[in-house]
Amino acid sequence: MKKLEDGRALEVIREMCHNLLKWFEKNNYMGHDPYQIPRYEILSDTFFKYFPSPSLVFAFLPRLLIPEALGLIIRANASLYKVFGNSFLIRKNSILIETLLDYLKESGYNGWGVPFKWKSGFGLTYPKDYPFAIVSAEIGHSLLDQYILTKQKRLLATSERIAEFLLAENGFLRIGNKICFYYSSLDKYLVNNVNTYVASFLIKLGYLKRLSRYFEIATKAIDYTLSQQNADGSWYYYAYPFCRYVSTIDNRHTGYTLVSLKWANAYLKSEKIQSSINSGWRFYKNNFLLNGTIPKHRIDKIFPIDIHDAAQVILTSLEMGEPQIALATAKWVIENMSNKENEFYFKMYRDGKVVRISSARWSQAWMYRALTFLLEKAVYMK
Repeated sequence: MKKLEDGRALEVIREMCHNLLKWFEKNNYMGHDPYQIPRYEILSDTFFKYFPSPSLVFAFLPRLLIPEALGLIIRANASLYKVFGNSFLIRKNSILIETLLDYLKESGYNGWGVPFKWKSGFGLTYPKDYPFAIVSAEIGHSLLDQYILTKQKRLLATSERIAEFLLAENGFLRIGNKICFYYSSLDKYLVNNVNTYVASFLIKLGYLKRLSRYFEIATKAIDYTLSQQNADGSWYYYAYPFCRYVSTIDNRHTGYTLVSLKWANAYLKSEKIQSSINSGWRFYKNNFLLNGTIPKHRIDKIFPIDIHDAAQVILTSLEMGEPQIALATAKWVIENMSNKENEFYFKMYRDGKVVRISSARWSQAWMYRALTFLLEKAVYMK
């Protein structure tokens, strides 16, 4: 297959972003998700490889509106607006934000989750729409991105309600003079990337609203995750004590931790945080990129290559100031895990088999977010 040259790659990426937006609109921002398949979390590495026709898996499952996907699309549209200045992207975001707020009214919760039941690694089953900290924080970030572009004060007020949900209802654990936000109020799991993602949202909101309380709480959360960093720069997915039982170190969640620390430190300007980021990024580059380009799933496992990991490599390397890695990975993904027009595919196995299904959140929204951010950064690469 002929390799995409850098200049041509950016043209293809620009066109694919335009087509992805049309894909979302055509499908009313709805679609399927791998985790809505009963027991998929147990069969995830092999299920699609051996299923005769993967697309048939979804034939009898409903298409869903997934809040996290909408948050990612809002952030992606904000990036595109910065590049092209098309005001219709801001208008689309306003509609999506109203859709998210309506979703809360229908779900009966004060934060967002996923619109299906699913089971955690420890075996806990989450009810449909039960709110998670990281989904709510992602949507909070999307509202603040929109606020920065529009200065609509109601977006700040809504973001503050999300912050109060995270503090009061989702909750956190105090550990000495540090804290760690729970994955959700249902499980009270301690997860490093969730903790920093919430903290970065609170710091961003605290800066925009001049509320020192959010800074103080978020700083204690960041201090906790810094204390959980391993000597080689890595983080386990779960924070202590859960990491004693599940000690996974993986691509996308390490990436979440790094980018959220970067977002937080844009306001905190801490040398300690920056040192942690530098160490974590060295580990990430050395352990999650095959040949400096291809996204590995875990430090001890390359295949199956997951499209979500690919998107996170692009996002992380851009935030870490290495756009050449992001562009190389984007080119590889387009060449190997897409139709080169408007769909990105779920997984690639060692034998080269690609699972040619596209899900609204897992593949489409995450790659849309990654590629639009690459276009935003490309403005400064010229």
